[in-house]
Amino acid sequence: MSGFTENALIRKLQDLNSSQQSIQTLSLWLIHHRKHHAAIVKTWYKELLKAKDNKQVTFMYLANDVIQNSKKKGPEYGKEFGAVLIDALKHMAKTGINAKTKHALHRILNIWEERGVYEPERIQEFKVAVDPNDAEVTNTKRKVVDIETKDNSKKPRVEEKIRQKEHKERRKSDAKLESKASSDGHNDNHSSSPKPPPGDPPEPEELIKALLELESSASSDEAVRERIASLPPEVSEVQLLSKLEDKESALSLSAVVNSAVELLAEYNLRLSEELDKRNKVADMLRDFEQAQRELAKKAEAKLEEYNIKLQKIYEVKAEVKSHIENLPDVSRLPDVTGGLAPLPSAGDLFNSRSMDEQYQLPPIGDVIIVFFAYPAFYLELALGVVTKKGVLNCWDLAPVARGLGLAMLVLCTFTALSLSAVSSWCLALVVHSFHSFLPWLHCASTANPPCAARHRPLPAGSETPPQSFFFNFVLKLKRDGLQGGLGSIVSELSVYYVISWILVYLIACKKIYSYSKLVLFKDSLAFFVLVWSAFGVIRLKGSSRMFYDCDWNVLFESFQIWREALEFAFIQMSVSQGTLIMLGSYCPKQKRMLGNTSVFAFGVSKISCSATALILGGAHGALNWDYDNNSTHIVKGSSASIIIWADFVARAPGTQFWSTLTFFTLFVLSVCSTGGMYILNFLLTWPVSKPRIPIAAVVALVVTYQYGQSTFCEDVFYAVGEYPCVFLRVCWALTPIFLLITFVSGMASSEPESVAGWSLVMTSLLPLAVLTFLFLVYKFRVRNIVATEK
Repeated sequence: MSGFTENALIRKLQDLNSSQQSIQTLSLWLIHHRKHHAAIVKTWYKELLKAKDNKQVTFMYLANDVIQNSKKKGPEYGKEFGAVLIDALKHMAKTGINAKTKHALHRILNIWEERGVYEPERIQEFKVAVDPNDAEVTNTKRKVVDIETKDNSKKPRVEEKIRQKEHKERRKSDAKLESKASSDGHNDNHSSSPKPPPGDPPEPEELIKALLELESSASSDEAVRERIASLPPEVSEVQLLSKLEDKESALSLSAVVNSAVELLAEYNLRLSEELDKRNKVADMLRDFEQAQRELAKKAEAKLEEYNIKLQKIYEVKAEVKSHIENLPDVSRLPDVTGGLAPLPSAGDLFNSRSMDEQYQLPPIGDVIIVFFAYPAFYLELALGVVTKKGVLNCWDLAPVARGLGLAMLVLCTFTALSLSAVSSWCLALVVHSFHSFLPWLHCASTANPPCAARHRPLPAGSETPPQSFFFNFVLKLKRDGLQGGLGSIVSELSVYYVISWILVYLIACKKIYSYSKLVLFKDSLAFFVLVWSAFGVIRLKGSSRMFYDCDWNVLFESFQIWREALEFAFIQMSVSQGTLIMLGSYCPKQKRMLGNTSVFAFGVSKISCSATALILGGAHGALNWDYDNNSTHIVKGSSASIIIWADFVARAPGTQFWSTLTFFTLFVLSVCSTGGMYILNFLLTWPVSKPRIPIAAVVALVVTYQYGQSTFCEDVFYAVGEYPCVFLRVCWALTPIFLLITFVSGMASSEPESVAGWSLVMTSLLPLAVLTFLFLVYKFRVRNIVATEK
């Protein structure tokens, strides 16, 4: 309720009307502010003096409602209103109240008298204030009573008749008043009628007082009952009148009969009053019992509610206790005073080295993508434009390279298998984003290894909440690697994996991709998420750490980081997997179309990947800040970016919405067992990335040196009306040698444990080697046969 002020009360009194809701609402408000009872009654009296006749009655109904309903909480209002009611009623009488208003006031006063709200003398003063004629009637009645008292011995029957008549008239009057009050309440639509509402329970003190009064009622008056029992039988038996012998005995019996009649009349009147009281007490008991039952029901409901809350508290207590028991030993906290490891770039998320080692830097990818990836990207598009054929038949221009088409298909298969697994992960996180709160916001007590909360150093062997949830509850990852096999199938991921392939079928085979707005939707959604993420990540504490903690010396310590950057640049531009040749075959014959498409695609790819690298780097820096610049223990590989994205969206307001949007975007852009992540990391590290370098080198060698670069450029000019620039032609001529050297050096410097990975790489390149060898054998044999015949 609003606070009490005198102006607010005046405003409410001015808005008061005779409706039930208006009076009850203001009455509850006044009772709520009963500590201001003096100011409230004073203001009520002032406003009543200003009100008109019909509004004055409404003020009296309000006073009646407040006085009676506030008795349970204290007598303040009764005393305060009692001091001003006489003046208020006199003022109403002076202003000339009509008969209806006077009748309503008498109803209120009669009810107050019956319920004992005020003393009878005070009620009589109120009645006199309303109608001064009541004083004359009262005086007349008193005189009659005095006369009858003096002549009581002479006229007992007259007194008794008067008392009985007054009692009957009073009961009839009350009944008429109550029926009239109910009809007026119905017609005038106000509820503050003096008739009490049905089922209004009495106060315990009032009920006890009524029960105590019954103890001294007529039926328990033993003295009167003994007097009645001691009366002679001649008083009640007519047959005994025949035994009267003379006039004196008859007069004596007449006096006894008159005394008995007076005694019985008085006793009957008392019994009648007792019966009325007992009926009233019975109603009070019924209402009190009903109220107690309702209170008992409410108490039981509240008890049940608190029992449920108590049970939840016990569950939370047990969960907290279990979580505390699973927390790592504080004494095992690592030393965080030493140097800090640099942060990774987005490209580093696709290789298998530890997250605590040195990382490649985004500028490396910028250099490599310009001199190696973009020329290869343009070359494959140009192959499709020139030949207007698919990835297998386009090599009719150089039959020696027919194996390139099969090698590209094998590489594309490995890529599709890997990305569909990532899609299933994203779809799983989309589903989990519909919880009431993101499940990776906090640590789970059942996590193994234990999960560590933020804002303190990360203990050894523990994980951050996003990584713990992703590994334990999405992947259900085996922590012992591939020892003992792949483990059991994760049914949830299997379903999402099948859904991903169904969408691939609908898009690729049913051509939804070609005639729908999916491409526009996908690209717009991705750029919206990137822009939102970029604005969000700059507001995180510690997000700038990746810019000043980079270790530039790693560029000169090993050639491996350059090799990995080159592989990621080719993945970024979709080089060497055949899709560019297929898309190029649909290029329309329009001038500058090929060059514009290549530059635009290059720009979009570079902006997207660079923005993603900066966002993930900033998010990882903020995560590092949360753990006091200690290592975050994020496992490097295909899962690292998913974990960092999950941590990033958990920081945004409206976490469920942004989590759903982000992972749905990753799903549309883009091995389901407990060991599936290890297989995926293996695929991304070896057959998905490493074969791209030799395939791109062979494509450039075949086009430049076997088919002829000048011839190929003329074919491009004939197809789309543009001639490849000098920069591209120089890159096609020089980069194949560097790419082959890079590939061979990586294979030569590999460890013995990487035999399985190199086996899959060679499997991808096997069609190229076999078909090239067969073509050369066939060509040399045909040449020898022709030379022999000549």
